[in-house]
Amino acid sequence: MFGDRGYPKNSWRCAFIKRPSGSSRWRTLWKSFLLRLAAGGDGPEFFGVLMLHLNLDIAPVLAECYRVLRRGRVAFVTAPHEFIRDHVLNTYFPSFARIDLERFQSEESISEAMGKAGFTEVRSEITKREPEPVDQAYVDKAANYFITTLRLIPEDEFTVGLERLRADAAEKGQLDEPMVWEATVVSGLKTA
Repeated sequence: MFGDRGYPKNSWRCAFIKRPSGSSRWRTLWKSFLLRLAAGGDGPEFFGVLMLHLNLDIAPVLAECYRVLRRGRVAFVTAPHEFIRDHVLNTYFPSFARIDLERFQSEESISEAMGKAGFTEVRSEITKREPEPVDQAYVDKAANYFITTLRLIPEDEFTVGLERLRADAAEKGQLDEPMVWEATVVSGLKTA
């Protein structure tokens, strides 16, 4: 009944249509998506936010999207590999990038898999949020595992890294380098 990652088998069929949280840009895209669906328009029929990496093999996910989609664009938000490699938390948690680079498919591999599933006009778009200070509030979010990757870091590494992060942020009130959240939206089109 349950898959390798603790989710019910085939749970992606429900999970990939999830309301995005965060920036107003994603809320606007989500509202537009829902309005187009309600009107029976040609907008994206599937919009997944940070979920493809939960699937060991994304080919069946994309094939199923293609199979059930009338026409329109399917779009998935993912973490770009460059963003993962440059993430500010890598300084404090040495295994952070390794863990996420193993979990998240590259934008190129997602695009290639979409093409193999039958989607055309496959494209990627990088989006960025406004810089966010890495201050005590950010440290508190990290302590509460606001990024799932933090739960996958060995406990001793997490404890030591969090103490260092807390000390560095407290020294000046925030780190010199702000956090600039990035995402890639990979989308493809089905015309008929």
